Amino acid sequence: MIDKDSKPIDKFIKVCFVGSSAVGKTSLIRKFMCQDFTEDVATTIGYDFTFKDKMIGPYCVRFQFWDSAGQERYRAISPIHYKSKIQKI
Repeated sequence: MIDKDSKPIDKFIKVCFVGSSAVGKTSLIRKFMCQDFTEDVATTIGYDFTFKDKMIGPYCVRFQFWDSAGQERYRAISPIHYKSKIQKI
């Protein structure tokens, strides 16, 4: 849902979190998104992504966070997410 009073997006930044299983990738994203930290987080299966809009100076920046599963079986699909084209919003 788009808020009609929201400022248009000036910049778009895609951030991919990759690494071994159970090292805290999901926890870092949750801390940034909602200022919440929980030690008991469900394991990510495949990939998950979320958006956050943030004012940085005069710019409205949209962050897109990709959270990857650390299991070996998901590594084959990783390059697809790193190289994907960014679409205008």
